[in-house]
Amino acid sequence: MGNGFAVIDIGSNSIRYMTAASERGLLRCGAKQRRTTRLATGLLETGRLRTENLIASAAVVRGFCAEAAKEGLFVCAYATSAVRDAENRAEFLSLLESIPNLRLEILSGEEEARLAYLGATKGQGGTVIDIGGGSLQVATAKDAVSAPSGAIRAKEFCAVTAPDSRFRIPDSSLETMKQMLAEQLFALLPPPSVHVGPYYGVGGTITTLGALLESSVITWEKRWEYLQPLLAKEYCTVDDLKSAKRALTGLGAFRKNSVITRKKLWTLLKELHAMGPARAQHPLLESRHDTIIPGGLLLLNLMEKMRIDKLTPSHADGLEGYAQKIMEERGTKL
Repeated sequence: MGNGFAVIDIGSNSIRYMTAASERGLLRCGAKQRRTTRLATGLLETGRLRTENLIASAAVVRGFCAEAAKEGLFVCAYATSAVRDAENRAEFLSLLESIPNLRLEILSGEEEARLAYLGATKGQGGTVIDIGGGSLQVATAKDAVSAPSGAIRAKEFCAVTAPDSRFRIPDSSLETMKQMLAEQLFALLPPPSVHVGPYYGVGGTITTLGALLESSVITWEKRWEYLQPLLAKEYCTVDDLKSAKRALTGLGAFRKNSVITRKKLWTLLKELHAMGPARAQHPLLESRHDTIIPGGLLLLNLMEKMRIDKLTPSHADGLEGYAQKIMEERGTKL
């Protein structure tokens, strides 16, 4: 990529990496890479990042920076909820100080919301809901709100506040968890008073829910169509093999226009809850089996509160939004 750079998203659940460049005045983004580190684990209860999680996360950032250096790319990184809310964030940041050619900033919740909106809509209007591991954002063209209530924190909130084990995930009823999370969420986040469609959802929780809903309608013919370009490659990467696994099991998000409705979402969450520990064996839930239900309930509560009938998952999100921001700073008009 000419005139290129790399972007790293230091999230509460995972660290993501993407290359970007300006080509003829347009933003071109490369494929995304993701490593799950659960940086926000334990933050709700202690207010601090666990030592093992921050060390693992810093190592992933270093690895991505080394990859960018091989391509001669400058790295722009941003941190979100876990880092901005942690009492010991300086300990984490100190582990990154010695990395050359790394620019790092900590985003506010509102900035995070605006970048998700920019990435998902290209500034063309609508409303974006972003559910991360540590926070939840809602953004429109004129408004952006954020709350420290993402999928990891939602899971831990139910466990910490429940009066006894009967009400803790995964033992409690969906109705109980839904009510608990609704009370907590709307005490922290009054949704924008004015919002319009189309509605988009970003973040791993929402894109995974979209993929799960799609899996029931994927035919073997479509799976074979998806597999053919992978089989034509002389060498396959780990990501290629993961894509092949999803295709063979019919669990890939093959259509870009999949839609999440409140009815379909509630039905899916009931099915996932009924699976119990078997969720951990699901090919799409290897790193989300314990957070997908609380994250999904956050989304359902918000859709009900905002009277959203349908929402489209978007794989373009804050990474693309941040890349656009960097482009503008570098004097490139998008």
